[in-house]
Formats: sequence, C-alpha cells, structure tokens
Amino acid sequence: MASRNLTRAEAKKALGSMPERTFARWVSRGMPTKTVRSGKRNVTKYPWPEIYRWHIEQVERRARETAKSSVQIDEARRRKVVAEAELAELELAEKKHQLLTVDQFRAHLTDALERVAGQLLTMPVKLAPLVVGMKSLAKAKAVIKTFVRELMDELYAGHDVNDRDAA
Repeated sequence: MASRNLTRAEAKKALGSMPERTFARWVSRGMPTKTVRSGKRNVTKYPWPEIYRWHIEQVERRARETAKSSVQIDEARRRKVVAEAELAELELAEKKHQLLTVDQFRAHLTDALERVAGQLLTMPVKLAPLVVGMKSLAKAKAVIKTFVRELMDELYAGHDVNDRDAA
C-alpha cells in the first residue's frame, strides 16, 4: 500500500472521527507527522498508513499494560488473602494458648527467673542449719545436692510457670 500524506481533518476521520483534543494528545504522544512545504509555508501532514500502525501499537501497548496491572492486582489480592489467613491462624493459636506474643513470653520468663532467683537467694538460709556441724564434706554436699535436685525438679515440673493465662 502506498503511503499518503493526510491533512489533519482527513487523519482524524481515517482514525475514527475523534475530538480535536484527543487527536492533539495523540500527536503530543508521538503519532507520526511530516512537515511538507506547501507554497511559501510548511504544513504538517499525517502519513497513512504509518499513523494507523502507530495507533494499533498504542492500543496493543495499553492492552499489555492493562493485562500486566491486572496480573499485579490479582497477585496483590492473593498475597492479601494469604496474609489474612496467616494472621487468623496466629490469632487462633494465641487464643488456644499455643502461641505467646513476645511481651507475654518476656513476662512469663521474667516471672520464672524471679522465682528461681528468690529460691536461690534463700538457699543459704535454708541450707546453713542443715549443713553446719556436719562431720564430713561429703554429707554436706549430699544435703546441698538434694536441695538443688528438688529445686530443679520443681522447675522441670513447671511449678514456676504462671498458669493464670492457661485455658
């Protein structure tokens, strides 16, 4: 097909009789134009079928961008649904007391360590009367070892853990 140079009115009609504003926007976005000498002045012409091909490329580009943004929106929605489901699972696990927040964990750990510290601080007062006057170091160690074992058994059994939050 041979190329023809169309006037602005002919180009607008060939591309679908759009408003002047739309046509001007297309020209500003890069629609092909040619400057042709007509008498003593330069006139802008619109080469056909180049402007038609340009228009088709723009339509295809917009379609690709729309499809791409649609895929991105779908992916964002999918991530949101997954995040909401994970959050619901975490909230359920917390309500079932299968999960602690960091603050809850710190409070439980602090409470347990304070109990251990309290028992350790009272150890000399409790042990001194039991081991003073013992005839051998082995007997004193055995008494102390028994006391330490009882303390460890109590800790192991979980008696130092605060059960007020348990279900």
